[in-house]
Amino acid sequence: MGDGSIKENTGCFTERYPFLTSCLIMLVYFWFAHFSLSQAYKMGLKATLIIGLFYSLVTIFFLVAGFRSNNRFWQNMFGLCAGLSWWLVFGEVGDTLEADFNVTTGIGIGYGNIPFLILLGTIFILALYKKAVKDDTILQWANFAYLNWFGHVVLLTVYYAPILGGETPELGTTVNSGEIWSSARLITVVVVWGIYLLFFIPLILFKLRKSADIRVKVASGFWFIILFWSVFVEIPKKLIYFRLW
Repeated sequence: MGDGSIKENTGCFTERYPFLTSCLIMLVYFWFAHFSLSQAYKMGLKATLIIGLFYSLVTIFFLVAGFRSNNRFWQNMFGLCAGLSWWLVFGEVGDTLEADFNVTTGIGIGYGNIPFLILLGTIFILALYKKAVKDDTILQWANFAYLNWFGHVVLLTVYYAPILGGETPELGTTVNSGEIWSSARLITVVVVWGIYLLFFIPLILFKLRKSADIRVKVASGFWFIILFWSVFVEIPKKLIYFRLW
């Protein structure tokens, strides 16, 4: 087990179908997270602070659960859930408090994060290459935290970076972005959408999910869901105004 490999089609459902189970858990948690945050924001500052505290405690809960688990699937799964919970506090509540409620947090998610993310990504890759991250829970927490942050910055960059010119939609607008974006911005968004759909999603479905490494199998569920969300929900709802709730 030390190399992360598992036997196929043995044991319980999570051991037989780690990719599918990871996808289902991530999908449900993503939906619940988005819904709970959107409702808290509508209720105001106090509710937003409470939901931030809630997910802070949930982050600790998932980390402790991962450290205590003797099951390789759940060590990885709890790490991903801890990463999502951490992001809800840092990337969602922290950014919203600053942007919408004028509460100073020092957190801003956008293209200005790119230099730091490049440095952080280099350190992360070196750590994996040197096998410095051996604990599955910590590995998946870092995997989620970094890639989800990076994915947000990619989309916010193509949506709002001045270098692409043209108008950008104001917060809360109901206008279709495709009607006001510059040609350069529209082309960039479509290119990112195409890379996600035609390269990364097939890579996950036809290669990574079949890996012998349980860590890759479980992580692939997260990678698939976040790319699926970007391709079929996030980018389309930016191009053509619609809301899920």
